[in-house]
Amino acid sequence: MSETFDTWKKFREQIIDRFPHGFWSAPDGFLRVTEIIRKACEEEGLHPSQITIEKLKLWGLYSPFINLFQGKMSKLREIVCAGLPSLENNTQKSTTNRSRPKLSNAVMSEVWIRDNGKCIQCSSIEDLEFDHIIPFSKGGSSTPENLRILCQKCNRRRGANI
Repeated sequence: MSETFDTWKKFREQIIDRFPHGFWSAPDGFLRVTEIIRKACEEEGLHPSQITIEKLKLWGLYSPFINLFQGKMSKLREIVCAGLPSLENNTQKSTTNRSRPKLSNAVMSEVWIRDNGKCIQCSSIEDLEFDHIIPFSKGGSSTPENLRILCQKCNRRRGANI
């Protein structure tokens, strides 16, 4: 995990109460916002062009957005999406066909610790898998709140049901 993303996560988890001096100052602030938004979008299975003001507020990035981009979402999206394939050109646009982003080590660790490293249905410690509570194919995110540990048998029994 990068230092920028790590600092942002520590702030979000209230491990630190403020960002280092100049953290959001231009020009590095543009790079930091871009990196954080791209990684946050990846974790949530979003394309950066789909970010909204509400997401920025939820992620604690509204103030840097106002300061760096003067509140212009088009400018933010232009920078964050630079070098990425556009959503229109992505052949996996629909929710049912979108590619599943790889789960980050941080997300997997959080779920593993929370679920005590065993299937939450039968307590097995064999053939464990990370399961989406709301299936990814039905729009579920890859966040710790939507993930749990199931053994392969329990996970196959469940299928793509909610």
